[in-house]
Amino acid sequence: MPHLRNFLRDLALAPLLMLAAAGFACGQEGGAAAPSGLSFHTIKFFGHGRGGAPGTPSGAGEGTAGVKYSRDFQKSSASHIASQVVFKNDRYEDNEHDYEVLFALYTFEGQLISANKKKILVASDWKYTWTTQTYGWPESGKWDVGTYRVKVWLEGKKVGEAAFFVHDDKAKIEAGIDELQIESLGFYEGGDFFRPGITKRPATRFARAGARRIYWVLRGRNRLHKVRPQRPNVSGYFYRPDGTLFACAPNRGAVSPEVAEVTLFEGVGWSTPGNWEPGRFRFELEQDNRVIAERYFEIADPTRKPRTRPKVVHFGLLDAGVYADSDVALEGDAPANARRDYSATFVAKETGRLWAEVVVVNNPNYTTPHSHKVVWEWFAPDGSPLARSEGDFEILPIWKTASHRHFFGEDPKTTSWAEGFYKIHVTIDGRLEKVLRFALTSATADPQTP
Repeated sequence: MPHLRNFLRDLALAPLLMLAAAGFACGQEGGAAAPSGLSFHTIKFFGHGRGGAPGTPSGAGEGTAGVKYSRDFQKSSASHIASQVVFKNDRYEDNEHDYEVLFALYTFEGQLISANKKKILVASDWKYTWTTQTYGWPESGKWDVGTYRVKVWLEGKKVGEAAFFVHDDKAKIEAGIDELQIESLGFYEGGDFFRPGITKRPATRFARAGARRIYWVLRGRNRLHKVRPQRPNVSGYFYRPDGTLFACAPNRGAVSPEVAEVTLFEGVGWSTPGNWEPGRFRFELEQDNRVIAERYFEIADPTRKPRTRPKVVHFGLLDAGVYADSDVALEGDAPANARRDYSATFVAKETGRLWAEVVVVNNPNYTTPHSHKVVWEWFAPDGSPLARSEGDFEILPIWKTASHRHFFGEDPKTTSWAEGFYKIHVTIDGRLEKVLRFALTSATADPQTP
């Protein structure tokens, strides 16, 4: 890019040193908070001619009246392209204050083109303020085709970034079309030299003892196939189980026009296994500074067997007569698909005690008896609580399925149920598993399903 490299000859040394001190690493940029008093709002782009960019902001709004903003510019007509960073004044109607803003412009190859510092003065009655930095030439047609990124620092702390695009006028594509259409996203474990070949399969659970680097792999369709080269701006962010940022893994791989199907990937971790923190990690994929996908994966510690929850497969309500012969249901060798003749509607004047039952599948990983805390909460038609009880649900390893139940009401009947729709919350080990709903009606009513 010979034209843009000429910018470097005009740069002062001080802005470059300041930019280097601020830190270019992906993880460093995202870790600092903005200074108190001014909040980053957005970055906008617009083109202008010899007249220059708009001057001092009035603070009346989030942008400049009469300016046509865009992220897309045509090579033949683009001359000056201005980046306008907008801040919100958190000290509105307080005191006048000033700040130092640093702009940095990069090529799609990640090369620094320009770094410029500016002082902005924020009046006390401004709700928003903005400042602009212009790049380019008086003549049009000198921009190279590609993606450009502008990053902004406020008082030495990175606060935001955005991208704009210079397109080839001869490319016959739809305006605003995405350069990369994403079709799949998966995780792979690998070493320092990794190729997502056909023999590898994606996974969402990795053993800590064998996990080295975890790679995100994106596959998609090149929307600029046989049109022009591109360098998609894609980054992956890994978050620890406690929610803090673990690492940023960007990929700026070049995609040639001859490639129809694109594969991008990048990984974080270690060359040797056993260093990952056990737990559930969150992953965000960004394209052009926008989160476009969120996924999770787990690092499992083989030395700590995770507690497995019983899976509820059947549930329902029955009247008291079901348990006339036995109060043990579906334990031992009863088939996993067995279920009772549950009902969701009962006649109010004929109903005494009602049983609520859940049937669970015993997890095959258990080799010893295990218990789970079960809480039953019954609610009247008006939402008021009727009853609450809790107890341990004991399950033996030899059982394929097991049931647990709770009753409410009196048998023999002494008090009639009120007509209406009721519900029961069934909580197992602190998590709401099922909401059972049923109706008490008159003998002739034809109720809707509750």
